[in-house]
Amino acid sequence: MISTKRLRAATFAAGLALASLVLLLPGTARADASDSPSLLSVDYFSPRASFDRFIRNTDALIGLRADGAPVSEQVPRLRAAAGSFDFDATPHASSTAEQIRRILMAREIIARLPMPPVDTIPDRARVTETDLRSWTVPGTQLRMRRMTGTRHEGAFRFDAATIAEIDDLYRRISDRPRLDGAPDAYQRYIADVDAGAGAMGLSQALIASRLHVVGTTSPRDTMESFLGNMTDAYRVARTAARQLGSDPPQISIEAARRQQAIATDQLQQAVSVFDLSEVPEALRRDTGIEAALLLKEILDRIPLPRPETIPDAIDLAGLPAGADYDWRIPGTQIRIERMQSGPHAGSFLFDANTVSILRDSYAALRDLEYRDPTALALAAFPAAGITPGFYDFYITGPGYLVPGAHPLGAIVDRLPDWSERVIMDQTVWQWGGSVVTLAVLVLAIWLAFRVIDWPAWHHPDSGIAA
Repeated sequence: MISTKRLRAATFAAGLALASLVLLLPGTARADASDSPSLLSVDYFSPRASFDRFIRNTDALIGLRADGAPVSEQVPRLRAAAGSFDFDATPHASSTAEQIRRILMAREIIARLPMPPVDTIPDRARVTETDLRSWTVPGTQLRMRRMTGTRHEGAFRFDAATIAEIDDLYRRISDRPRLDGAPDAYQRYIADVDAGAGAMGLSQALIASRLHVVGTTSPRDTMESFLGNMTDAYRVARTAARQLGSDPPQISIEAARRQQAIATDQLQQAVSVFDLSEVPEALRRDTGIEAALLLKEILDRIPLPRPETIPDAIDLAGLPAGADYDWRIPGTQIRIERMQSGPHAGSFLFDANTVSILRDSYAALRDLEYRDPTALALAAFPAAGITPGFYDFYITGPGYLVPGAHPLGAIVDRLPDWSERVIMDQTVWQWGGSVVTLAVLVLAIWLAFRVIDWPAWHHPDSGIAA
């Protein structure tokens, strides 16, 4: 049970995050107050209405920030823009920070492409006539679906699969300029959040990541936790690395280090779903990180089972306490097992045997292409974004998720391309570093013996008699 102190701290952090993050939103132009009623109306019952509310409310929100408007004016715009997104069905996207981030990325994607005439977007009459179920923004993979079986029955919202893929979609198009010539609102938001985090000390994103409880109450919970944390760690680390490596850098080294801290926490949360009890304690950190990266590479190459086919806590409610139970990913030897003893007793973790076979399993599959991010298999797990090259990126680097944020990473970046060639799971520069380290160690031992033997060399007659 959560203690009263923790509950109060979490409540305070949530309130602070909402106030600070909304205040940090960048903008382009403030909306005219005269159009407030239409902007804030709750008509999401056609693609045309929902899309229009999203665009206009997001632009109004950006403009309010530019004018330094109070939070009380900004929050209604944020809520109205969020009404066009199915955040209820999106794992790891329930925080205000995540919603703001995804809303702004979606707006930036749309701002870089020509939009269809308004009269070509289905309105409520066409929805009724054709029983329309979904609509995709032309030229994008941003899809709205009609909600069924929820409290938002009939509303058109960007669906969970679309929301999960917004990071990748934005990354692919972010190099293009906006058609209206305006600055990138998402990049300004991230920069302002970093600046605000520096002023406050510890960023809200870092607080949120460290307070996150990894779900392992069922095989489904474990799969979702693992996939979500690995995807988030990759997104945060690669975005920070790209921003730091741009010319000129879009973020400072200090901001990149803060982003790495967040990504590292998320990677460690992904590692926590493995049973490492059979691994020597001194090797558990490295073994766990390698296991997480290898498993993600494997899962990125095979069809994922649909979530409803994976047992959840309700499915296992009748399982006797202490009873053995395991679930295997179809077509593989990868198993999630209920722990029977130790600190993780009762939790569902990827078992010790899975940890031991991951390297061989990856070797057998590494020549396969990554899954198509637009495939239906991805929609099955909204948190399962593809993380291409994550394993190679980590093992061939100096051990940092954002290498450029550290002196050793900066040195490695200047090495010639041939030094990054992999030989027996190590790069040439890593082998070279090992040789140099060994040579220094041998030299140090030799010097130590010389110092110890110095009296005998210079005073041979002072030896102890036999």
